[in-house]
Amino acid sequence: MKKLILAAAALLAAASLQGQEKVRFMPAWIPQAQFAGYYMAQEKGFYADEGLDVEIINLSISSSTNPLEALAAGEIDICTAQLVQAMIARSKGCPCLNILQTSQNSSLVCISHTPVKDVSDLDGLRIARWKSGHGEHADMACREYGVQPKWEYTLNGINLFISKAIDAMIAYRFSEYLQLLFAKGDIPDENVIDFGKVGFNFPEDAVFTSEDFYNGHKDAAEKFARASIRGWQYASAHRDETVDVVMRYAQENHNNTNRAMQKMMLDEILEIQVDKESGVPTFDHIDMESFVLMNDELSAIGLIDNPVNYKDFIK
Repeated sequence: MKKLILAAAALLAAASLQGQEKVRFMPAWIPQAQFAGYYMAQEKGFYADEGLDVEIINLSISSSTNPLEALAAGEIDICTAQLVQAMIARSKGCPCLNILQTSQNSSLVCISHTPVKDVSDLDGLRIARWKSGHGEHADMACREYGVQPKWEYTLNGINLFISKAIDAMIAYRFSEYLQLLFAKGDIPDENVIDFGKVGFNFPEDAVFTSEDFYNGHKDAAEKFARASIRGWQYASAHRDETVDVVMRYAQENHNNTNRAMQKMMLDEILEIQVDKESGVPTFDHIDMESFVLMNDELSAIGLIDNPVNYKDFIK
């Protein structure tokens, strides 16, 4: 009887997937609360409600895969990445398109061992940053203030910072900042430069697809975006349940983390989704004026040669 029940359940599950469109989705990094909305959209059946059979392809801590490169190669259909990273890739020929802007604000900061009044105090400091990029807002700010830090490129600057081998480090509030809080117990506000508060509050995390996939499966791309918004809304309203799911994803993929860290990360991620003017998560695309400014800033620091066209890139 048990075998018959299991077989019947398998048949029902297979039948429920018939007619659904397969979508290969890759979050930008290892399983963590940064991607909670997509996990909840999968768990609660929001993708299935839209007629999508979504395969979430998670990266491992040792992976060297770049989701935007995988997208361009046709290995996946949809991925997340930071808006600035996608703009740089687009300017270099990557056929990526922005179909959903989740982040509305920047979470990039610089944490110093000593008080820093403004960006000018970073001049000459030995500052750790990621080899993989993700410090472009800091580059923009340093150019604006005319300062030249001594950048130390590394995979992880936390240990260097704790050992005081460097003067400061670039970090995200939802990630490395929280890791330092766990390690140090306190980070004085006067030791932190928030790049979003000094004129560089550009959106970060977003969802991208390729031109080929969008042109051939526009409905699927739009359905994925719509279901993902539902997932983020559910995550915001059910945070404990969401952390449970995030922890399961993390453990299944051997991400060494803890519930307290993921709860704090989720809170931070949801906070940067809140539009400063409306006070609520809008999931709106970046406005044209800010987009043009980003183009100008990226050109000024030498990361793009040809400005990215808003209408061609934002869908």
